[in-house]
Amino acid sequence: MHGFYKIVIKKASLNFPIIRWFSITIFLSLILTFPRQTLSAPYGLVTDQGTIPGMVVIINLDKEMVVETIDVGINPEGIEAYGTADGGYAYVANRGSDSVSVIELNVPNSRVIETITGSFDMPFSLDITSDNRYVHVINASMSNNSGITVIDTNDYSVYTAEFGFYHPAPGGIDIDGYYAFVGYSDYSVWAFNTYFDTIYNTYNYTEDWSVNTSFPNGKLDVTPSYIYVITFDTVTEIERISPHGTVSYEYTNFNQPANIEMHPNGNNLYVTNKVVNGFVTVIDTTQEGYSFIDVGNSPIGIDFYGTTAYVVNSGNGTISIIDASTPPGNVIGTISDPILINSPVEIDIIEGPENLPPYEPFNPNPLNGQTGVPISTDLSWEGGDPDGDPVTYDVFMGTNTTTGLEQVCSGIVHPTTSCTPTISPLEYGTIYYWEVKATDSYGYTSDVPPPYWSFTTEESPAPCEVTITPESDTVSFGETVQFSASTTCNGEDVSGSYFWDLTSSIGSNIDENGLYTAGNAEGTDMVTVTDTANGDITNTAQVTVVSEPPCEVSISPSSETVSSNETIAFSATTNPTSTGIACEDGSYQWEVDSPVGSFITQAGGLYTAGLNDTGEDIVDTVTVTDTANGNITDRAEVTVLAEPQEEYMVVITPDEITLPSKKPFRFTAQTLDAETNNPIPVEECRYRWEISPRSTIGSTILSYGEYGLYRAGLNKTRDLITETVIVSDTAHNDVSAAASVTVLVRFISPPYLILPPGPLRTSYRMISVGPIWPIDGDALHIIHIISVGIIKEYHSQLIRLFRWDGQAGDDGQGDYREYPDIPKLEPGIGIWVITKPGGFIQVDGIPIDTSQAFTITLPPGWTQIGHPFPFPVDWNQVDASTEVEPPWTFPGYYQLSRFLRPWHGYFVYNRSNSPVTISIPPQESEEEISKTYMPLSEEEGWQLQIGVNNIPFFWLQDTYNFIGVSENSSTERDPKDLHEAPPISLNQASLYFPHEWEGKLERFATDFRSLDTQKEVFECTVNPGSRIISLIRLFWSDMAQVPEEYQMIFIDPEKGITINMREVNEYWFISYSGIDKHFQISMTKN
Repeated sequence: MHGFYKIVIKKASLNFPIIRWFSITIFLSLILTFPRQTLSAPYGLVTDQGTIPGMVVIINLDKEMVVETIDVGINPEGIEAYGTADGGYAYVANRGSDSVSVIELNVPNSRVIETITGSFDMPFSLDITSDNRYVHVINASMSNNSGITVIDTNDYSVYTAEFGFYHPAPGGIDIDGYYAFVGYSDYSVWAFNTYFDTIYNTYNYTEDWSVNTSFPNGKLDVTPSYIYVITFDTVTEIERISPHGTVSYEYTNFNQPANIEMHPNGNNLYVTNKVVNGFVTVIDTTQEGYSFIDVGNSPIGIDFYGTTAYVVNSGNGTISIIDASTPPGNVIGTISDPILINSPVEIDIIEGPENLPPYEPFNPNPLNGQTGVPISTDLSWEGGDPDGDPVTYDVFMGTNTTTGLEQVCSGIVHPTTSCTPTISPLEYGTIYYWEVKATDSYGYTSDVPPPYWSFTTEESPAPCEVTITPESDTVSFGETVQFSASTTCNGEDVSGSYFWDLTSSIGSNIDENGLYTAGNAEGTDMVTVTDTANGDITNTAQVTVVSEPPCEVSISPSSETVSSNETIAFSATTNPTSTGIACEDGSYQWEVDSPVGSFITQAGGLYTAGLNDTGEDIVDTVTVTDTANGNITDRAEVTVLAEPQEEYMVVITPDEITLPSKKPFRFTAQTLDAETNNPIPVEECRYRWEISPRSTIGSTILSYGEYGLYRAGLNKTRDLITETVIVSDTAHNDVSAAASVTVLVRFISPPYLILPPGPLRTSYRMISVGPIWPIDGDALHIIHIISVGIIKEYHSQLIRLFRWDGQAGDDGQGDYREYPDIPKLEPGIGIWVITKPGGFIQVDGIPIDTSQAFTITLPPGWTQIGHPFPFPVDWNQVDASTEVEPPWTFPGYYQLSRFLRPWHGYFVYNRSNSPVTISIPPQESEEEISKTYMPLSEEEGWQLQIGVNNIPFFWLQDTYNFIGVSENSSTERDPKDLHEAPPISLNQASLYFPHEWEGKLERFATDFRSLDTQKEVFECTVNPGSRIISLIRLFWSDMAQVPEEYQMIFIDPEKGITINMREVNEYWFISYSGIDKHFQISMTKN
């Protein structure tokens, strides 16, 4: 209990230098664990304004691919970073949201750890001091006279630079050594020392100095001798060594110059020109000459890595790569990603992580230690590479690890992660050991360490059985019967090789395919089949040959040719074989023997052909039997033509996925040659993406060639929505493929629950995840904060999340745990939340089953529970033990609750010493909640409400405390005596009634005695809170509800003060050091 207040009021802002130390520790552990490359790859950090909010796109420049995107503020522009891509920090100026985002770099798991606001007004450019201590931010519109805001990277405090006189519209900043250089639109460049504590009032570069130029945009680059400033259509060269600067040259040949960067050789200046057909002007400052390099549309940002320049083309979302090893150089490549790069602006290049080996192969199949594995089995695993390098796999296998394993597969290229071992099939009942060795393109390897994976093959199967069909038949002279055979081994069908034999004394015969022909005499033949492929197993059938029957049945048509799914209406007639014989009316039974699933109806003989996708024509046999005339039969043959084979096929990846509402996802399509399975080049394909049928929740899909950018709609129903994404290649016969998307339900808590703004105690709320199984049970990710949204990182000054743990605390009697030390949320769990701006709950997931009751197990003591259904439920309908007390809710103050409401959390007390399970029925009640739910009805007795608060913290009050008399109560513990819920804050003044029952001293919020009692004394304790000095006020409700025959006296034993509670309704006292104060209330019945 006491630990909670420490959590609530203690300043809990994170110490980011510690985080950096921790990140460095993890980084060092990684580089000590893995072999390393001697050279690291460059990574480009690119600001992109093409989304809301904007984002930073991180690009591996060696591989020319996007490895990560990070959401930042609106319209991000300037970016500066230090450290490496897996152990550094980046600062981003968000012009549209007046903020600076701080990114902790850890590719591919970088994250925004702080969003700094205040003292910014359209920030757009920034630079960092050489010791990484200060970030100087340029603001396009600023009320102070410099337009510069300074961030201390140690604690993210913000200052504004004051020069003492006004300078309008700063355009750019470049920090060189101790000095920061800022270009302004009033024709000046100013320099100031960044290391003096008085940098905001003193400018130390010989003296305050400025150089007039012709209307600069202010972007500049500083070298040891010169300052180069972009003007409207020129670049001005200023000598630094002059006391006030001297304009030494003005360069022309530009068209909307946007940014400027000096080549590492210190002689060639590269200037981007922001026009549609963009270009870079290259100035040879030693000869004052010009060169021009065509790039993309509207180039802005530029940065060098060695002698390679990277130019950001905002107009077409690309980055041009210039080989400037021999200036001016030429474009050697372009980086683009139509999905992830939209409207890039600026770029900053830093060193990336060194090459790491492939992931150690994992998740083997067969599983490690698995038994009963079939002797013909493929091996599979999972793998990959943390750097995204190409990976190949070699597989080794054997029965003895001492003598070594044999290579059974080699050169398998990721993402393929399976193989058929060359020693297949394996031996029965044998233990096999195997391992996979992964090698990346740099030669680094990872493999499964000894004792390797292992599995045991299945035992030798039971003897096989051969079945003959039909088992018996009756035919007339010369008739034929087509016999067939099949074999099963260990309950599974296997292939066989069959030899047919016949024992006959009447001249019958059988051919090699099992076609039997009856002889011309009556008798019985025995047909024998032998499966020579499975141990020479045999079976027999019997054929009875009789003289010609008096009747014969005929089927019509006797043969036909159809395509898949076509129908034939067969008919049958029965006629005598000779004159003078009468046949019964026929009763026909129809059968079809088909390898493609054809079927025939018994009523009328309607045949339907199956789907013949075998690639060749097949023959079905239709048999009719007349059961009314001695089971005589006739047969017809149906040829089912083969379906035409598609020349191409399309594969969509993935073919099924589950997404939350509003979530984007990129599908990938690939067209393959149907015969060779080889992929068709993307440039030869034309893909059309669609959702069919049309989405009912507003989902969309955009076509980007082989990519389909799907964005789930908003599923506000109470059911999962399944949609079908279809891709067609219109360049290859419109072949298509489909993927299934399941869109989770999105529930929001209004109107049942809205989180009020903080920071007062009355703004706390007990909440639950609502009537949904969340896809992400992280409590932080379900709170939608007003004006902020759902945040990914915990900021204790913005939001606080707690949950009661009955086993926590120094005394083991319970205490609060703060996020992230709380469980994942699911239905039935309650937590505390307070947000500074206010908010609501937003959850994506699977709706709870409202057709059955929901159970919650309560350990002894207090538990925070959540209501699991989307409608109110009366607590009286809950199946709970008598040891479970009614729930407490908190609409700004504690009170008992008659109803469980959606999205709300509750405190429930289990009085027993063992866990108790409660069952909440899915029975919606017509909720009628009074302003205050009283623990006692007027019919049961009377009650007096007593409260306490802490002045001036009047909101830190405890008002839900009752004494009184009831017909079912006594001086011992009874169901009307309810425990006091744990306080939210130790600053909170609380009142309780102490009782020691069954050897345990406990705190109660209600204390009721027998209706028949004549005199009682109620013990009362006030905890004034943890403040050193507090003014405490006790107060009680209108005494009119207490019958006149009861005399109520309030007693302060320490002071010897007594008060007639009918005459005075409050008592004040001063508390020192938060010491509990004890009182008594004497009740006498006259």
